[in-house]
Amino acid sequence: EGEKRRMGVSRFVMDEVDITEDECTEDIEKQNANEERMVAFYSSNFRCLALCTSIGLVALVLGLGLGLGLEGSSPDENIFTPEHQATTLEYISSLAIQISSPETLNVFDNNMIPSNPQTEALKWMSSTDVFTLNEMKQSSTNEVVLLQRYALATFYFSTSGDSWHHKVNFLSPEHICEWGTYHDVMTKPNDMYKGVFCDNDQLATSLFLDMNSLTGQIPDELYHISSLKKISLGKNRLEGQISSKLALLKNLTSFIVNQNLLIGELDDNIATLQSLQVFNVHNNRLEGNVEDSFKNLSKLIILDLGDNDLSGNFPDISASLQLKSINLEINGHYNDNMGFTGEIPAFIGNFVLLETLDLSSNSFTGNVPSEIGQIFGLKRLDLHSNDFFGNFKDELLNLKELDKLLLNGNNFDGDFGEACEKLDDIDMTADCLLEDNSYIKNSCYCCAYCCNKDACCPQGEAIGSNKCISVDAIGLFGL
Repeated sequence: EGEKRRMGVSRFVMDEVDITEDECTEDIEKQNANEERMVAFYSSNFRCLALCTSIGLVALVLGLGLGLGLEGSSPDENIFTPEHQATTLEYISSLAIQISSPETLNVFDNNMIPSNPQTEALKWMSSTDVFTLNEMKQSSTNEVVLLQRYALATFYFSTSGDSWHHKVNFLSPEHICEWGTYHDVMTKPNDMYKGVFCDNDQLATSLFLDMNSLTGQIPDELYHISSLKKISLGKNRLEGQISSKLALLKNLTSFIVNQNLLIGELDDNIATLQSLQVFNVHNNRLEGNVEDSFKNLSKLIILDLGDNDLSGNFPDISASLQLKSINLEINGHYNDNMGFTGEIPAFIGNFVLLETLDLSSNSFTGNVPSEIGQIFGLKRLDLHSNDFFGNFKDELLNLKELDKLLLNGNNFDGDFGEACEKLDDIDMTADCLLEDNSYIKNSCYCCAYCCNKDACCPQGEAIGSNKCISVDAIGLFGL
């Protein structure tokens, strides 16, 4: 019936355009063939589209599944199931007990809310950290890697990591060897790198977080990272004591915690750190006697105990023949004790590599030993504000490299005129200021500053009307 209708139309068209019936039939057959080809084309493309879509969906699902297992992926709360968290917490806790005291690990409340840095680290590793999740999936977990991660996470929480000036990738899902960032050395020359350095075995060897707004205390867990060689945490607001656990770091070469708020005494077992080269605790609130704290440290190069409340005799550092800098300045002023006392030991002359010796603002006494004249490379000698006496000008003449010498605030005899002649371009300060405008303790015409018991003034000036004025003015006005 449809064919008849098409033929009827064709006849009408034939009447209009005057074509034959055979030609019309041929056109109809071509049209039918075209229609069949179109149906086949769209059917084929539809099947292809469906197949490609299916493949794409499968790939997407597989990609997401694999992505969850890749290190560095973003954490998904759904993958940290209660079962996973419980298993991980139990396992990490069994490791943590090796370096944390039991009481610090057993203080979760009923809602599993951490209440100290150790439990904060445990909860983070068991419920948030993708790296730990991936490590737990391995057939054999690397306990050392997880323990170092736990120790550094505990350090982060113990020092208020959320308030650090630079977060330096701490607590990121990467390996701890990626917990660090470089800064523009051109604009911040003292701020080039912060964070963790590792060795070829992917173990932490250095921790650099100077000037990074750290507060709180250094946890003992840090001292259990036995691969650590350098710790530099200066110019922060760290509190508490330097734990005796520091002695566990047998590979430690450098310990720098200057300009913090550390208190307490230094343990004598520091003397067991045979690899130690740099020890800098300058400007804290440390106290106690340290005479035996640095015995037998043959590799020590820099010792800085300045600006604390330390006391006792000059430390026994006779074995540290590689020393280049000794700083014991300004001890005792926080609690009004005497600081360091006694005499400078004769072994000081054995430090032939020494360039800086600062003993200022203590209570040292006695003669300066003649052996000091054997330190031919000495460049800075600061003895001011002690109770030294005698005269050691002959020893001074041997110190040809000396460019800064501070002797004021002592009881030295005689003058330093010959030293002025023999030591070129020396920046020198002595007690050469008029005492009561009538007496000069030590003549020193080359001194940049002259002092008395009350003040120091530039050369050529003296105290008048409670300030430094020229000597000529004193003579003129009788001030």
